[in-house]
Order: sequence, then C-alpha cells, then structure tokens
Amino acid sequence: MVSYRALYRKYRPQTFSEVVDQEHITRTLSNAVSASRISHAYLFTGPRGIGKTSIARIFAKAINCMNPINQEPCNECEICKSIMDGSNPDVIEIDAASRTKVDQMRETLEKVSFLPTMSKYKVYIIDEVHMLTVNSFNALLKTLEEPPKHVIFILCTTEVEKVIPTIRSRCQRFDFHLISKDSMIKRLKEVIVEERIKIENSAISLLAEAAEGGMRDALSLLDQVSSFSLNECITEDDVLEVTGKLSTEYLTFIALNILKGDSTLAINELDELIKKGKEVEKITQGLITFYKDILILKNTDKDINKVGYDSNEFMELKEKLSNENIYKYIEILTNTMNDFRFSINKRLYLELAFIKMCENGVKPIREVKEDTKVFVQEEKEEIDNPNVIFDNPFINKEKEDEHIKPIINLEESPIKEEIKQEPPVIEEPKKEEIKEEIKDTSITDVGYDIDLIEKILNNFDKGFKEDLILKIDKAVKESKGSTLHKFALLMGDGNIVASSPSGFIISFQEVGYCNLIMKSDNKEGVKKFLSTYVDKELDFIALPFELWNKLSNEFVRKYKLNSTNKTQEYIKLTPIEFPGLKYSKTQEKEDKKKEDDVFQDIENLFGDILEIK
Repeated sequence: MVSYRALYRKYRPQTFSEVVDQEHITRTLSNAVSASRISHAYLFTGPRGIGKTSIARIFAKAINCMNPINQEPCNECEICKSIMDGSNPDVIEIDAASRTKVDQMRETLEKVSFLPTMSKYKVYIIDEVHMLTVNSFNALLKTLEEPPKHVIFILCTTEVEKVIPTIRSRCQRFDFHLISKDSMIKRLKEVIVEERIKIENSAISLLAEAAEGGMRDALSLLDQVSSFSLNECITEDDVLEVTGKLSTEYLTFIALNILKGDSTLAINELDELIKKGKEVEKITQGLITFYKDILILKNTDKDINKVGYDSNEFMELKEKLSNENIYKYIEILTNTMNDFRFSINKRLYLELAFIKMCENGVKPIREVKEDTKVFVQEEKEEIDNPNVIFDNPFINKEKEDEHIKPIINLEESPIKEEIKQEPPVIEEPKKEEIKEEIKDTSITDVGYDIDLIEKILNNFDKGFKEDLILKIDKAVKESKGSTLHKFALLMGDGNIVASSPSGFIISFQEVGYCNLIMKSDNKEGVKKFLSTYVDKELDFIALPFELWNKLSNEFVRKYKLNSTNKTQEYIKLTPIEFPGLKYSKTQEKEDKKKEDDVFQDIENLFGDILEIK
C-alpha cells in the first residue's frame, strides 16, 4: 500500500515553468544555464514557502541533466530522477539549523574537493543558512572564496540580514517575493481539478488569503480542509473553522457597533466568537487588517479583492469611517497586541480596547436647545456665533473625530464657576478628564519622589510581579458592577513594569494618566480596590514611560557596576525632573520644609514671647 503524500510535496514544482510567480528568478537562472554562465555561489532569500529550496533543486537538475529540454531538466534521465528522490550523492542538502557547529561544517567542507560521482557539478544546498554560527560562517567563507570548479553553493534563508556581509558579497543574490493571490488561486484550482476536490470558489479565495503569500501554506491548508470536510463540498465556513480566521461578516458587525459607540453589542459578539473557539490574538489581528484594508480602499484606487468586501454593510462602514477614526482604532488595537505579552487574560485587554474604540466612534448628535443656548456643529463647519455656551465644560475640544466643535464664552456662561473648578471624581477614567490633565498649562516641572522607586527596584521580585498581574487581571473581571470597578479601569492603560512586596510601579504613555491615577482620592481608591480583591494593600507610583525608561536604565547600569565590583550596595537613583507631573511627594515635602523654615525664622526673631499654635 502506497503511503499518502502531502499535497505540497506531491505538487512541488519540478521545472522552472511550474514555479509560481517567481519569473524574475527562473528566467535569470534558465538563461544562465543556456549561456553556460554558472556562478559558484547563489543566495536565495525571502519568506517561507515560496519556492527557494524547490528552485535550488530544479537548478541542480538543470545544470546536471543529461537531456535538457530548452534549459529545463528532462526529469526522465538517471541524474534527474536521483535528485528528485534524494539519492544523488552529488547534490547535498544541509539543514543549517541542525548543523550549526563549526566542526560539523568543517567535516562537510572536507569533501568539497572530491570530484562528483555521477554528475557534472557537485551542488551544496544549505537551507536556513542564517542559523550558522560565526565560526561556521568563517569556515564556509574560505571555501566560498576559492571553490573548486565543479562545486556550486546555493544558500537559502528567510533572514538574510543575519548572513554575514562577507558571505553575501560572494554570492549572486536572488530576492523571492510573496506569491500574489490571483496566481495562488490559479495554482490551487489546478491542484483541485487534479485531485477532484469539491470546493466553493469563495472558499478557494479564503484559502489564498489565509496563506498570506506562501504557496506551501496554501496547499497545506487545502490538504487540511479536505480532510476536515471529507468528500463533502468545502465551504467558506469550513475554511474559517480550520484556519481560525474571522469572516468579513463578523468583522463588519463588530466594526459597525464600535463606530456607533455600542460597546455592549461589540463585546457580546466577541464573547460568541471566543465560545466558537476563535483566538483573541487572531480576532485582534483580523480587525487590524480589516481596518487597514478600509483605509486603503478609501484613499487609493487599489482593488482589494476579498470575500465579503462587496456587501452593503461593508460599503456603509467604508463611507462612514473617517481616516482619523481608522488611525485611532489601529493604534488602540496595535497597543493591545503589545499588551498581550504581559498577561494571560488577553480577552480583558481586547474588551477594554473595544470600550476605548467606542469612545472614539461617531457620537450621536444632540438636539439644539434654545433655553440652554447649546449649539452643536457637524462635519467641521465654521461656527458663526462666537457667544455660544456648550453644556459640557469637560468635553475634549481638541478631538475632531467626534465632529463636535463647541465655543465657550466664560464671561457670559452661567456655569463659568463650575468650569474653573477641578473636574469632579469620575465614575470611570474617561478620555475627556485625562486630556484636561494633560493640557493643564499651570503645571510646573517638579522632581518626582524617588524613595519608593528605589525601594521597589532594590527588592524587585519577578515572581511577585507575574503573580500580581494575574491577580489584578482576575480582580478587574470580578469587580464588575461594584463601586470599586472604576478604580480598576483607571489602571487599564498602564503596564506594571516592576514590583516587590513593598509596592509596584505602573507606567503610562502620557503624563496625564499618571496625574489622574496619582490624585489622592483616586490613588486611595486604587489601593482599596487592591486590598479588597488582591488581599493586600500595596503602595504604588505611576511614571510616564519616558521617565521609567531613564530610571530603569540608570538602575541597570548601577546594578551591573555593583556586580563587576562584587558589592551589594543599596542602589540610589538620581532624582529626575519631568515636565507635567502634578502630584509629587517631593513637592509636598518642599512645601512643608518651607512652612517649617518660616516658623523657625519667626521663633528666632521673637524668641519666647511668641506662642505658636
């Protein structure tokens, strides 16, 4: 009984003409064979699964074939057949990933000087050559500089930048590109006809999209989905089930609800997808690609031919989404992908991302009320009346995405006193209040209290940090509906970058977030949240990422110096002033010191005759 062969092996190209979408390479090599202009070394570079090793084998057959036909191997002679079944002793394939040691490379190269046994040329095909060590590269370099006339090297790699320059400069380099979707569909249809597979045209298109430019991946997926359907006609749903990707219908539904600001429906749809076994990372990546495609379609003439992009819902979404919306959505989703590295509760981060994205969607237009003198302007039109009162003093006036452009006349406003006050304690950390913190021009540069930072870093406990992150992720979920949940959400945009039993450091991209969470009432609320759900009240400090980067680099530098000097001194950090930090223990200490100094001066002046109460 003949064992089953995978489709990508069965349909591996055997001639230059069978190679898909790499004509710039096959034509050059075919002409080189025809003109007998064979180089001693070639470097094939490009993504996986696009034909590098296959073309290397075809080239080895073409230069050694006994009966070539128009510079193509005949695949019938003894040499061609032996190369195809891997029994030819003169075509040596080396997996550099498993033979990285210099001794192994030297052992291989010792046989280079031996003449071919049955072929005209001895061909060394070194796959994943970038995995070789520096010493192995140096051993190969000497042979590559002055190889025998009967030896040809073909080096294949997916990461050409890791190949040392002295090797690259001695090779003819060929850059392989990803295979186009149309070429991939054409090749898949040829295989489908040959294998008599029943499949819908839309499913073929989805297979080509899922392969992302790799012909080998496309054939492997076809093989897999054929086994999944087993004699039944393969549908779009079958392909989506096997690949784990989302249909355009799901993506469009989520995107429409995000645009409308309906986070409930968007999160409910996320729940359904997760129940169906979809991975959070693939959902996130699918949304990023989806928004990227919309951006391209809105701003270029490029036709992105994907299944579902011609539906009425998709066209509605394309018309309503602004470039600013899309930029913000992609930024939020990309940051969420980065956050996945620091947590096993990835679902929580994506839910928070949906909420943030809903805040940046198209806001419903409020009615005009003459009695409150509210005026709402749409689509960035100019406002003619300068004496207009807007009913929300804390709205973000710099946010053009919301299509609301208020003008506030503080002198005539009946709420002018309320505007001048600090924003009240918020129920949840909304963008508007954070932006007010960020743009507060009255904030002066102050030094940041360094004691707690030093204490945490000197007693840093990686295990404690990982355990704390897991507990907080769980606590955020459990606290939903409680009065403390708003303090959990305050931490949503931050990353816990260091911790110890003394406390932890949470880092934010913007100074305004640090100011918001470090306000005394908010900080106490967060500490109470932690004590309730994490069973321990921990002190913490919020740092802008830029400041954290400086402090951590300084700490690492001094830590390495201690290690070099073999000392265990307590590491002290240089106090750093940072613009915009509003809540600072250092500032409080300085104010208290000034107050004490004033009383001391009075006491020195008047002596015992003054009683200070």
